[in-house]
Amino acid sequence: MADRRMLSATVAEDEELNRLSIEAQLLFLMAIPHLDRDGLLTGNPRVLFGRVCPLRDELRDRILILVNEWIDQGLVVKYAGADGSPVLFFDAFMKNQRGIEYGSEKP
Repeated sequence: MADRRMLSATVAEDEELNRLSIEAQLLFLMAIPHLDRDGLLTGNPRVLFGRVCPLRDELRDRILILVNEWIDQGLVVKYAGADGSPVLFFDAFMKNQRGIEYGSEKP
């Protein structure tokens, strides 16, 4: 049987992840289920908040600060998408996805 865990147990020992503030770490872990098949997620702070943590009002005004922690630790790369909107690329996403068929999600 393929390993179908969404998150590797090695997350507990990941140096970069554990250098984040608790809030940034929480937001990062809550974002993972929302990534597309390429490890991408919107970088628009309002949309990101609405998708990832809509019930955590205390994080609403801190989204950009927390995402910048991810970027500073090298966990995420931020770039402009084809339409100019911000996109977040979770660099280690693909290496931690075992048993998931890449073609099962539309590009």
